[in-house]
Amino acid sequence: MVMTGDVELFSMPLSWEEIRRRAVAAAQENLDHEIRKTRGALISERPIAWDPFGRGITVDVGAPRGIYWKQSHFYLVDSAEQSDEAHRHVAEYHAYNPTTGVLILSVSDETRRALTHTRTVNVFRAEPVAMDLAVRWREALGEMDRGPRVADLFSSEPASIAPAADPSLNAEQARALGALTSPGGWFVWGPPGTGKTTVIARAVREAIARGQSVLLVSHTNAAVDTALAALPSDELAPGQVVRYSGSTTERVRADVREHPFFLSGKAAGIAMGLSERAGEIDSALAVNAEHADRARERELHAYLTGSEVGFDRLRHARDAESQLAKLDEVLTHIEELRDATVVTDREILALTQQASHFEGLETALEAIEAEARGLDAACKRLAAHRERQAQILDQIGPALAQARSSSDEVESRPGSRLPWVARERRRDIDEARLIVRDLTAARSTAEAEVRRADDMLAQIAQRLRRFDTRVAGIREEEAARDKLQERINEKKRLRQARINRVQALSHEAALLREAAGDAVSRLDEFRALRNTRLWQAMGEYDRLLTRIQNLDAEQAALTRAKENLDEEFRHTHRNLLAHAPGVATTLTALAFTPILRGRRFDVVIVDEAASAEPHTIVYAAAKADTTLAVVGDFLQNAPIAEGAPPKDIFEVAGITDRASAEAHPRCVALSLQYRFPTLVADAVNDFCYDGLLRSANDAPGRIVFLDISGTLERAGTSWACPETAAAAVELAAQIDGDVGFVTPYAAQAAAVERRAREAGVILEAGTSHRFQGREFGTVIVDLMQDDRPRWVAAADLAGSPHAVAAAKLLNVALTRAKNTLYVIGDWSFVRTHPSPGMRAIAALEGRDGFEVRQIAVESV
Repeated sequence: MVMTGDVELFSMPLSWEEIRRRAVAAAQENLDHEIRKTRGALISERPIAWDPFGRGITVDVGAPRGIYWKQSHFYLVDSAEQSDEAHRHVAEYHAYNPTTGVLILSVSDETRRALTHTRTVNVFRAEPVAMDLAVRWREALGEMDRGPRVADLFSSEPASIAPAADPSLNAEQARALGALTSPGGWFVWGPPGTGKTTVIARAVREAIARGQSVLLVSHTNAAVDTALAALPSDELAPGQVVRYSGSTTERVRADVREHPFFLSGKAAGIAMGLSERAGEIDSALAVNAEHADRARERELHAYLTGSEVGFDRLRHARDAESQLAKLDEVLTHIEELRDATVVTDREILALTQQASHFEGLETALEAIEAEARGLDAACKRLAAHRERQAQILDQIGPALAQARSSSDEVESRPGSRLPWVARERRRDIDEARLIVRDLTAARSTAEAEVRRADDMLAQIAQRLRRFDTRVAGIREEEAARDKLQERINEKKRLRQARINRVQALSHEAALLREAAGDAVSRLDEFRALRNTRLWQAMGEYDRLLTRIQNLDAEQAALTRAKENLDEEFRHTHRNLLAHAPGVATTLTALAFTPILRGRRFDVVIVDEAASAEPHTIVYAAAKADTTLAVVGDFLQNAPIAEGAPPKDIFEVAGITDRASAEAHPRCVALSLQYRFPTLVADAVNDFCYDGLLRSANDAPGRIVFLDISGTLERAGTSWACPETAAAAVELAAQIDGDVGFVTPYAAQAAAVERRAREAGVILEAGTSHRFQGREFGTVIVDLMQDDRPRWVAAADLAGSPHAVAAAKLLNVALTRAKNTLYVIGDWSFVRTHPSPGMRAIAALEGRDGFEVRQIAVESV
């Protein structure tokens, strides 16, 4: 299986890894196609030499601002090809050095082969906006990390399905519902009117009831909304199944858009009480905006503006009076401050005089301290002298006692008659007595010195005590002086503050004088106005402005509250998308919305899958963890693409007709249709469904072929026919009930819608792609077929891709009608053309309910 132009059919089984690789490759091919067709900007200053054997190419691009090379896309063109039709070859970003300004691009083997004979190339950077869709799909598919149910679609293993027990469904529908509620991956082939939508709605309801999360997704908004509208909303609570349509709800079907809670925004609003809370804020804003003060302000402003004096003159007068009053107030304050400053100066002088009495305290204290230091030194000297004398006394005492003992011992010796002995004894006695006398005298002297020192120390101590008293007195005087000085300093600070304030007020007074201008000279004029009604009105106006400022502040707070409520809503909405049990959205919204990109679901149902490119189906299918159902009709519109119609997901899996669908082990087919008459069923059975379709209603219905041969006109790349457009609008105006107009060409659909709008006719017009999945009571099909073979005339499922696309388009167009079908074309051409599609319509001739009505162009 390849999901690109070269499709290998029914390559089963396939692993998830291989499916993912091919899906990413398909997205990359789409991106490469967009790159090749997008007009780009030349980034190489001159042609660059091409090496067909190299792995890349180097371009000197410098360092331009605002270009993100890594996110850019590039293509190469042979410089020898100068036309806009030159072949473009994709190159990919490899590296960029901002220092050297060198960009390195890598090229594929395919590009190297295509440029084998090229000598030089030009390098272009593709316009990023034009490729946004393809780039985002490529990124989304690259993020896929698992798809547990996708590989089931490509499994060759037989699979059994237990039909759902639902008596309201036919057997095939019950089997299809069994597939949609069973584990695994399944195809459900449902031709138009066979009840695909009914089965999908039942499957969603059962998944929600079982507590499973479910994703309902399709290529178109119409298909999503058709399935969603079939849900029994009375059995659902707000937020259980939400419809997400991106930033706008314009393309959501009206009944779904108007449903009370299907839209994700409405469900989020219900969850947070948005309507009530926003209503309260809006009501408060309305009350604020309509406040009587605002009306009175406007009334007074008009009155004052329209007066003879005029608003500006009154404003000037009141402002001038206010300024002069303020000036008087400022000048008065200045004088008060100056008077207070004079008083303060006097107080400072008086306090300074008091402080002068304390002069000389430091000198007296220094003298006392110097004298004290002298006495202290004398005291120390006396103390040292006394100590020495006391030591002498301590020494004399023992010596004197010993001398007396020695004297007594000498005197006690017996006398001798020997003269020299007597003389010696006398001499010893005299010496002993002399020593005693000297020591006694020394002791007396030392004692006297000690007494004198004690007296002098006592005198010094007494003097020092008197010094302490004098010092304490001086300290008290110093404290009193310091208090006076602090009071003086405080007064000086107060004086300086007043001087500063006077300077500031003087500057303010100068400004007020300047602002007042000639107001002083016009005081009499202003005073005359003061006694008028205008003056009072201006005063009321000024008071109103103050109150309106409060109203404006309240209004700003309410506006902020509303902004906060909006932010809360956005948060609630994001949270709802992240956790809602059921989500219904388009494939594009699923892939491009970050919150949904990050979600997985128990059940994924892809409706109208044949109309979408296979790789987009794989992206949605990969999100299924338990059940995957790919629902659609491969015989209706194929994916839209340039050139040949691409393969749809059914064809990629090998399902191309009734036989292959019935043989596929994972495909359930529905055949009983309930929508259109049997005439229509027989026609599409003939050239599309190989007899598969059966009709629940045997009524043939009514098909009217309006034989009109109009003139087809080119409208750009499309076609239009004024005659058939006029006929369709005229016919629709005569029909009661809902009417749809289907045509192969967008230009014709637009012309019919325009004519209907101008004529006041309610008629919805579009191509088959727009109406797939839709139904109307009456349908007008304009084949845009004159007497020459046109697109729809080629309708043949066995023919070329162009013919297959025409057959599918015709199938969709014919099967939109529930009751009556009008077909516009050239009957003589239709009845004679050999294509299966034309033969199927021609075969209705002669059947009950079929009518050919000739319409002359002139009557139109």
